Amino acid sequence: MKRNLILLFTLLLIVSPAFSQKKAIFTGEKGGKSDIMILDLESMKVAPLIETEYSEKQPSVSPDGEKLLFVANKVGIFTVYQVPLKNSNASWTEVGAGAGEYSWPSYSPDGKSIAAVYSPDLDKGISSMSLVILDPVARRQEVIFVPPFSDNLTTIISRPLWVDNRTLAFCLVEYSDYDIAPRIQSGSLYAIHLDDKKAMRLAGGTSGFNESGSPEGFKASQATFSAGRIFFASVSGSVDRNPMTIDPEGKNISPLKELALEEFYGPIFPVGENYLLGLRDSEGVMTIGLFETKSKTLKKINFQGMALDLNIIP
Repeated sequence: MKRNLILLFTLLLIVSPAFSQKKAIFTGEKGGKSDIMILDLESMKVAPLIETEYSEKQPSVSPDGEKLLFVANKVGIFTVYQVPLKNSNASWTEVGAGAGEYSWPSYSPDGKSIAAVYSPDLDKGISSMSLVILDPVARRQEVIFVPPFSDNLTTIISRPLWVDNRTLAFCLVEYSDYDIAPRIQSGSLYAIHLDDKKAMRLAGGTSGFNESGSPEGFKASQATFSAGRIFFASVSGSVDRNPMTIDPEGKNISPLKELALEEFYGPIFPVGENYLLGLRDSEGVMTIGLFETKSKTLKKINFQGMALDLNIIP
C-alpha cells in the first residue's frame, strides 16, 4: 500500500507542474471585431471560447470557476452577460440592470455581486461613466463612485477589481483630447469601501521631468489583485512602463524589477512562481507572455491579432 501511494504521488508530481491546469482568458481582436479566447498556461496554446457575429470583450470568471462574465454588443450597445464557463455555447444570460453601456464586469469574492463601469447617457458615452455594484439575481444596481467632472479632461474608470467583499480598487485615468488624439495626463490607483463609499488614492498621479531630464512621479494603470497584493503598471515620463506592487492600504509599494522587460505593458498575474503578463511589441501589437522566474525566459502566445483584457481563471 505504501509503495502504491508513493507511486501515485510521483505520478501526480510529473503531470502537475506549478501552473498545471491553469488557464487564462482574454479578448482577441481581429479586423475590428473582438471575441473571447482561452489560453492554456502549460502549452501556451490559444483557442476560441466565445466566437460569434457580435463583439465580446473584457471577460472575467467567478471565484468558483463556474461562470464566465463579459460584455457584448448583441443588442447594439455593450451590456453584461453571463454563461457557464464549461458550456460557453449555451444561451447568454443578461445581468445588466440599466439601459446604458457597461464595461469591465467582475465578480465579488463571494460571487454574489458584480462590479462594473456603467455609462447611462449614450450621447455622452464614457463622459457619463460611474462605478456600480450589480445584483445579478435581482437585476438591480447601485452607483458607488462618480469621477470628478472636468471641461478639459475625459476621466476613465479602468479595471475595477475586488480586494474583498466590501472593498474595490480601480485606476482613474485622465485623458486630454480623448476623441481626437488621446493623451494620458494622469493615472491614479484608488481603493473604495462599500460601507462609506469614500475613494482613497493609493498610488500614482502625474509624471513629468525634472531639470536634469529625469522622470518624476508615475501614472498607475492596469491594476490586478492576487495573494493580498495589488499589481499594476507604472508609467514614468512619456512611455516608460514598469511593473509595481502595493498592499491594499497603499503601503509597501515596490517595483518588480525582474519583470521590467522591454515589452512589458500590463496587467500582471502571479501564477505560482511565474508571472503572466500583458505585453506590447515594438510595432504596438498587444500580446501575452508567461515569464518563468527560474529560467528568466518569456514564453509568448501565438495569436494573429491584438490580445487584450487579460484575466486569469481561478
